[in-house]
Amino acid sequence: MSATQTRAGLAHGFLIYAPAAGCLLLYPSASHAQATGLLAPIMVMPWVVVFWVLWSQALLGILIWIVRGVRARELYSIGGDPSVNSYLSESVDEESPEEHSEHVKILERPDKWSVGLIGKLEWRMFEKLCIRVSRLKGNSVEENSNNRGTGVDFYLLAKDTNVRIGAVRCKNWHGKPIELEPLVELQRTVNKQKLHVGLLMYHGELSERAEAFLARPEVSIKVRNSIEILKQISALSERKQAKLLQRTTKGAYTTPSCPNCDVKLVMKIGEATGVKFMVCPNAPSCVFSMSRRKAPVVKVAWP
Repeated sequence: MSATQTRAGLAHGFLIYAPAAGCLLLYPSASHAQATGLLAPIMVMPWVVVFWVLWSQALLGILIWIVRGVRARELYSIGGDPSVNSYLSESVDEESPEEHSEHVKILERPDKWSVGLIGKLEWRMFEKLCIRVSRLKGNSVEENSNNRGTGVDFYLLAKDTNVRIGAVRCKNWHGKPIELEPLVELQRTVNKQKLHVGLLMYHGELSERAEAFLARPEVSIKVRNSIEILKQISALSERKQAKLLQRTTKGAYTTPSCPNCDVKLVMKIGEATGVKFMVCPNAPSCVFSMSRRKAPVVKVAWP
């Protein structure tokens, strides 16, 4: 019997037998009330109300428990078509499945910086690298923990006033060109907040539509690819480079993180299809998952 069937059986039994048990518990009081007069039923009523209030609360808890169980069951069984959160359009790298095992592996730590190393960083670690490099270059930075709707991972601040002057988006898409959507979202935030500049720090390539968008005169977004990021790192002192390398490559730095919980995802295999996908270890409280299929290209319009 599956966990979902077990939960459903327990809930069914509770719904049937709990009211019967309550009636049996209240039966002696009701019989006593009938025998002793008119005041006794009034004295019994609070107990009846308390019983039904507690039972309704327990019923609600059971229903929530069942729904979460069913949702988790679906999440771990659908395999090839999990619920993919659109916040991350990156998919798991098909060329390096050994780096995304069910149990997070501690990878061998590299001894120097390179473009290849920057490209291997998972999205969250790549963001942290961009933030750390900006701070080491003397910039004041304000992290944006929830960038949904803004397309901003962190802001650049004026040194004297700490007023926002720029917005930065970090993108490390493995094997796929960066499309137009993150650039449009970033430019809209720059315009809305009246910032001086937007900056895209990325690894990979830009699509033709993205390059055409950046060439427009009304667009104030600058770009900095991984080669330029490496140059900024190389300009630091050897001590700072070593410390930055140690912090960046600590732990499983290539395993994707959950954007909701900021913890490493784990690999699961669909029971029906045998297809691998990654889910948040906090499931079912967090239902984020990540498909191994190529993410669809989202087309957006810019006025």
